Amino acid sequence: MEFLSLVKETKVLNEDIERQRREFNLKIKEKVKVQKSKKKEIEEYLKEAINSRGYEYREVEVESFSLFGKGHRKTYYPFLKLDDAYEVKEESFENYSEDYDDYGLSREYTLYNKDNEMKVKVKEHSLIRSYEKGTNEEWRWRYNFEGKLIVASRHLSYEIEIEGMKFKFRRSFDVSKL
Repeated sequence: MEFLSLVKETKVLNEDIERQRREFNLKIKEKVKVQKSKKKEIEEYLKEAINSRGYEYREVEVESFSLFGKGHRKTYYPFLKLDDAYEVKEESFENYSEDYDDYGLSREYTLYNKDNEMKVKVKEHSLIRSYEKGTNEEWRWRYNFEGKLIVASRHLSYEIEIEGMKFKFRRSFDVSKL
């Protein structure tokens, strides 16, 4: 009899454990759902904040590759205008492609907020193309005989890390104003 009561008690305990496990899993799923929703809100806010921010094209000189070997090429690159509270630290700018026709730039930096001491790590990736001056049209021909071309970055892909959370999105810029 004692053995049978132990079996029944064990069965009841196992059922109770299973019930608690299901309840716990439901609570965890709800918390994960809420966290994902909050992260999505943050991502949308961050994306909108960057897409609405003003920018200016600056000329940068980077190593490039051509049929004639390595050299330096002047390129127009879009830099976001920052609030006074932010300061750029630990910046690096480099070419990451060895293709003769296209090359890309990678820019990594840390934004430091002076007010709340928050650090935001940013990685920007872009392909550099030739554009007809005054348009957003990519130049399809190989040679620029008339000097009507500019070399610029029109799209940036962002990888942003804030407090361990990572976000990725893209922004386009207006090359025709150069």
